[in-house]
Amino acid sequence: MELSFNDLLPASVKKAMTILEGKGFKTYLVGGAIRDLAMKKVPHDYDLTTEANYEEINQVFKDQGFYSKNFKHDTVNVHFSDMDIEVTSFRGDDPTSLKDDLEKRDFTINSLAYSLKEGLIDDLDSLSDIKDKIIRASYGPDDDFKDDPLRILRGIRFSGQFNFAIEKKTNSSLRKLAPLIKTISPERIGEEFLKILVLPCSDRLIEEYFDVFTSFIPELQPMEGFNQHSAYHEYDVLDHSLMVLRAIKDRNPALCLAALFHDIGKPHTFFMKNGSGHFYGHDEYGAELTKTILTRLKYPNSLIEEVCSLIKHHMAQMGSKKAIKRLMNKLGNSTFKELIELREADIKGCNERNKGPFLAVEKIKESYQEILSNKECFSLKYLAISGNDLIALGMKPSKELGNTLKELLNEVEEDKLPNDKNSLLKAVNNLKKP
Repeated sequence: MELSFNDLLPASVKKAMTILEGKGFKTYLVGGAIRDLAMKKVPHDYDLTTEANYEEINQVFKDQGFYSKNFKHDTVNVHFSDMDIEVTSFRGDDPTSLKDDLEKRDFTINSLAYSLKEGLIDDLDSLSDIKDKIIRASYGPDDDFKDDPLRILRGIRFSGQFNFAIEKKTNSSLRKLAPLIKTISPERIGEEFLKILVLPCSDRLIEEYFDVFTSFIPELQPMEGFNQHSAYHEYDVLDHSLMVLRAIKDRNPALCLAALFHDIGKPHTFFMKNGSGHFYGHDEYGAELTKTILTRLKYPNSLIEEVCSLIKHHMAQMGSKKAIKRLMNKLGNSTFKELIELREADIKGCNERNKGPFLAVEKIKESYQEILSNKECFSLKYLAISGNDLIALGMKPSKELGNTLKELLNEVEEDKLPNDKNSLLKAVNNLKKP
């Protein structure tokens, strides 16, 4: 099919293609970039495939003075000043066949190719599936998913990302082979899971493909259908958690993970008292359980700590400005801001007829903004004196010095001392007197 995207391609992409073509190797733009161009979207990265083998690709770009390096799956990563471009040899049973390469790609929407000379190549009728908003395995779906089980999650992600339906046979195979996900590296699972979770529609995808997600996060299973026996909650634990996930505005990984898992401890801490359900300690239990899950998925320690801190404190009392300051000091300003959003989303996932919690979270937000606007002291960072000031008074760097600063901070938070340097230094001198 003749369809020109030449004018839409970055100069570096056209240059890379021209260099390979100039050496006699047919070269094509493939994957997400050409899919996005066909969907009139702006691509975020560009992948090329060529009939040149791995060694030839490397040599061609080294001869041209471009930095290249080995990459995953025998891909050459070519560095241009404005971008890196991944270049791979044809994959398939016939290493000289573009058609074999396209047929071995995961889904038809990703099986288009584009040549500067030949235009668009659509051997798998990919444009029709894009037009009809269909996710379809490029070849027999069972073989497709067995070749790389991560494609099961990728298919779900694409359906949510583009609002496409998964074709019937592909969908059936995807569900049937979900247990294979556990056979691939946890790093790849975790990366793909996060890409799904931050989508605005991730709650719907998890609900629809719950059996797929529990194949690698079985800890979610007890949440399904768990009656909370509470006038405050009219939904089971899973439905409530998915509603909280849906209500998150800032779709960053930490907040979305905390929203999904914030009540995961409830089925394990439930008991009945006076006809109502109670979950004492579910926040701390849930934080520990979540840590186990996120560690298994090989997420960075910083992300795990942030998520678990949000879950552990999502029930924290914040009825006074002093309590808010203490929590801001403990969590840090950025995480505390996320905690407010999690608290707000948590309320939206409950019985919305009870307006009291909405008013309470609004008051927390007002106090938080007052603290920031008035530059009120809530951490050692904002204390009017530092460790250097104490050293200047003759105190040696020590645990005692740190404890003194914390004590002064506490006095300021309790409004027993003003946060000005002279008052704090005077207080230190008084502490030093026998």
